[in-house]
Amino acid sequence: MTITIITATLNAEATIADLIKSLSQQTDKNFFWIVQDGLSSDGTLDMIRNSNIENISIESKNDFGIYDALNSAVKRCKTDYYLVIGSDDKLNPHAIENYKKSVLKSNSDFVAATVDSGSRRITPSTNKGWLFGMCGVASSHSVGLLIRTAAHRKYGYYSHRFPIVADQLFVKSALNKGATINRESFLAGFYNDNGFSSQSILQFHFEFAVMQILTEKHKFLQFLIFLLRIIKNWRLIFKFR
Repeated sequence: MTITIITATLNAEATIADLIKSLSQQTDKNFFWIVQDGLSSDGTLDMIRNSNIENISIESKNDFGIYDALNSAVKRCKTDYYLVIGSDDKLNPHAIENYKKSVLKSNSDFVAATVDSGSRRITPSTNKGWLFGMCGVASSHSVGLLIRTAAHRKYGYYSHRFPIVADQLFVKSALNKGATINRESFLAGFYNDNGFSSQSILQFHFEFAVMQILTEKHKFLQFLIFLLRIIKNWRLIFKFR
């Protein structure tokens, strides 16, 4: 089988070399790489074109954010499964090989793997979605979650209403509606968590709370958790305002 790597890029020249290196070092090189670029003006696309990665498909056009770019890429995806990897993320050498083994064993809609992110190690979880969102029922969306492409036709695409947590909404909604998941212990790679959510803490917590209210049974509990998180992080929220 073949899987597709999907990467949304925008002026990623400073970081994408490590991703390219990690892809070139895969023990299983039978994969496609879809790059959905938002009209980069630096050397991002030249670096990708000059890499030794085979089977690359690049589309560069204006988009309305990362999830709009991912939706475009998913619609171009021709394989049964895809894996989102950010331009500043890295895969472990055996990641694609291990994901394929898991799919052949389980035939699940999702395969969740372990991911390193900063000083944290995110392991696949279950029954903790009420507190940790997607990380409480799966693991990291980028690097750590192989997704059946057809699941989008059944459960929907990434919502434009949630610029930060559309991935969490999609995964949790799909699992609530019966999508299957296989949780694995292998380490898939490194996810860089210095994205927009870390820079706009108030917006992240607001979107996360709304997503939780939409995907969890106990709505008032989610509202209380939201208030507690705002109180806990008020210094950081004030700092970034």
